[in-house]
Amino acid sequence: SDAPSWQGIGLSKVQPNLHTYKCVIYAWGHASHTLEGPDRAEEILRHMLSISKAGNNLGKEVLPDEECFHIVMKSHAELVRRRGKGDISNADRARQVTDLLNWMELLAVRRTKPKIEPTTESYRIALSAWAWSHHIDAPKQVEEILFRMIRACELNRNKLRDIQNGLGSKDSYTLAVTPETKDFNTVINCCSFARGVGVPKDELDDDIKLSQQLALKETYDIAEGVLDALLSF
Repeated sequence: SDAPSWQGIGLSKVQPNLHTYKCVIYAWGHASHTLEGPDRAEEILRHMLSISKAGNNLGKEVLPDEECFHIVMKSHAELVRRRGKGDISNADRARQVTDLLNWMELLAVRRTKPKIEPTTESYRIALSAWAWSHHIDAPKQVEEILFRMIRACELNRNKLRDIQNGLGSKDSYTLAVTPETKDFNTVINCCSFARGVGVPKDELDDDIKLSQQLALKETYDIAEGVLDALLSF
């Protein structure tokens, strides 16, 4: 037989653990200079969740933690950054980051054990991915992610208030999400990079010019709204 001599020798109880999977995710995630790297990293992350859900790990669940998600999210975001402005696939890659953030929020609601929930870094990676995409929808996307981040922070503040009033459990409180000024700046900068949207050109007809001007106004409104939110935060 060509099988290695160590196979089957007292190794029947040896199973991969969280660190094992994380090492493989890390290896593929840091191959973000290739198209395959980020996708393979995400494939392994999804495999971890699927085998845990199915109970296929000999009774011992191996759920990914926040770091596993962040490695994959950063890998997608880094590929967006490397490609730069003008790559039509950047928006799809940024959406993959947002999808993973959505997944983390869903797992937080389900209260998995060990607990998985988005952190400040989770939202920040998604903000960067869309900002680096330079896509026409980027201002709207980063605005939505920022306000989700703010809502998560306010929810935790309300939980703390309840705990102080003797109405809640300390286990439900976390400081995982805390927006900072730089997060608001990311959104405002994203809007400023979209300044080319809505610039009328003489060769365009009036309907297209109007459409572009409305798009530009909407982008400015997003930036203004985020600035107001920062001043009142």
